[in-house]
Amino acid sequence: MHWFQKAAQQGHARAQFNLAMMYARGEGVARNDALAFEWMQKAANQLPEARQYLDRTRKE
Repeated sequence: MHWFQKAAQQGHARAQFNLAMMYARGEGVARNDALAFEWMQKAANQLPEARQYLDRTRKE
């Protein structure tokens, strides 16, 4: 978790995506939908699968 957080804060899209998924699923951290969405939005600017994930969740 620590290294994902550090890398995500430095703008690494894959780390942002992974951190978002950890928060969304409550894996290794307390589930937090707001933080999951925040990190996923940041990742979506650089990572197509993050954009697709956001698009799918908005349709549900």
